[in-house]
Amino acid sequence: MIKVYHFETSMENYAWHKIFCNLTDYYANTFNAEIIHLKSIISQVGQTLFCSELNYNMSDCDFIVYDTEKDVFKIITWSESNTVSSTGYSIVSALQKRNNSADILLVSHWSSFFYDASILGCKIPSSFKFKILPTTWYPFKCKLNYDDIYESRKSLNLKDKLFWRSTTRPEDPYKLADLGICDKNTGTVGNMEIYIQEASKYKLGLAISSVAEKCYREMEYMAIGLPFIRLEFIGEHNPPLIPDYHYISVNRKENNISMLNWGCNLDRAGGPEYVNAYKKRFYEVKDDLDFLNFISENARKYYTEYCEENIAWKNLVNLLEE
Repeated sequence: MIKVYHFETSMENYAWHKIFCNLTDYYANTFNAEIIHLKSIISQVGQTLFCSELNYNMSDCDFIVYDTEKDVFKIITWSESNTVSSTGYSIVSALQKRNNSADILLVSHWSSFFYDASILGCKIPSSFKFKILPTTWYPFKCKLNYDDIYESRKSLNLKDKLFWRSTTRPEDPYKLADLGICDKNTGTVGNMEIYIQEASKYKLGLAISSVAEKCYREMEYMAIGLPFIRLEFIGEHNPPLIPDYHYISVNRKENNISMLNWGCNLDRAGGPEYVNAYKKRFYEVKDDLDFLNFISENARKYYTEYCEENIAWKNLVNLLEE
């Protein structure tokens, strides 16, 4: 018997909403799975769905598949950090307690879970017998057709600046705007459709970490073919996001950006060395149209092959079956 725990988010624009719904339908139709379902309510902060087999209160960014006969868990989490639930466990510690080599966990925000300052990178503890794999990420749901925006962008006279909007307020984009490098309308996202249309008018996008290392904006840029500049990713992706192939990389070491006490909050806070690094990279690439088109096409291909709504869940099934 297959059991699926699906705590459906009430925030239907979130990337994982439709993907988790599609996965639920897949397991129900393919394996006649028992679906343990609850839909979250926006007004009820801290609401969870209890998975008794793990003694774990899951959030709406978790998806749990349990094979009762084989005693195997297959789990996806898009949590931004390895947080502890009200039962006293994080999803990682719940699996660690079992330490079953047949269990598998897919983690999106890899760096938030496994960054190790001693090696200036990410490392899974050697004591973990269960399999852990990275996933990719997905764009925020938009009423516009990303394909149409991608095609229409090709005929625009693009603005020779960096595009940036955010729901948070890192200082670096404002400093870059003062230098004439970033658009002066830097501010909150607001209406999603206007945001995407505005982004498509620029030659380059800027990406900065927020609560997690990667955000929706990177995938939205990729969906519309907007090449973007960002610090080289620390966390892994599956398939990999390759520096200077899928995005325009800012090398931390070359720009004296320390990783000793790294955290997403440091990248978000930024500072003079970050501003100088973004400025330097912008001027290095902004007039290299062949390179920008190369990045745009590779990023767009990644999106269409792995991140579109109708195929994203299928790729996740493949990962869970590894």
